[in-house]
Amino acid sequence: MWREVLEHLVTDTRGLYLDCTLGGGGHSEAILTRLEEPGGKVIALDQDPDALDFAGKRLEQEVGRGRFKALRANFRAATDVLLSEGLITPEAAAGTEPGPFSGKNARGLG
Repeated sequence: MWREVLEHLVTDTRGLYLDCTLGGGGHSEAILTRLEEPGGKVIALDQDPDALDFAGKRLEQEVGRGRFKALRANFRAATDVLLSEGLITPEAAAGTEPGPFSGKNARGLG
């Protein structure tokens, strides 16, 4: 079933994906297997420092290649993270500019 889920989830093999509940890093790792280089990246959020440490070690090679970044944040802060990483504009965060990471879509994650 993982294969089918990833086929529908990963629609752009050079896209950016946001994992809002990193945990052990298994979902991020699975997404990364479907992404191409260069371009395909995953940013993951978790508020648990132990989860961040574990997943960071698990995905150490991907971190080194610039394909994976884990940040300490609650999933409710997805819009703020996207803003701080320069991935959306303030207008998109406010929902006044359309796009895949518009504020309406990002807020729907949390």
